[in-house]
Amino acid sequence: DTLHMLDGLVDIWLPDFKYADPDLAARYSFAPGYFDVASAALEEMVRQTRAAQRHDTWVPDLCAFDLQGMMTRGVIVRHLILPGCTEDSKSVLRYLYETYGDDIYLSIMPAGSIKNWTGASPTPSTTRSSTTRWTSASPMHSCRRGKRHRKASSLTLNTLT
Repeated sequence: DTLHMLDGLVDIWLPDFKYADPDLAARYSFAPGYFDVASAALEEMVRQTRAAQRHDTWVPDLCAFDLQGMMTRGVIVRHLILPGCTEDSKSVLRYLYETYGDDIYLSIMPAGSIKNWTGASPTPSTTRSSTTRWTSASPMHSCRRGKRHRKASSLTLNTLT
């Protein structure tokens, strides 16, 4: 309901998309239904951006930029790489590309350490650093899925696919 109330008021959406796996969502965010809720929210954000695009008939893409290269309309989805959760991150990136293609941008963030906001002791899986190989390979995994991410293809480290 909140997203519907914002229809026409937001130019740039910056949502997080954390998990595909409901077990990870339950373990780290106490939200086993996270994927369904996040997917529906992102779908609404993209819908609103497409609706705004109809007014900008001169802009062929869902995302728009000014002459200085600053985004003026669009969706940037942030994804935090969780250490030890390679397959889940690949699932999230695969879902985003297969669903939205080049209509959205990605901001892929490596997790150095994650603070546990519940007050419980952090687990080893959330406090260890992401490896250079994984941090560097994540953009590689996404770049092979869409033309907007081709610049990342200059990385030479092994991918995790």
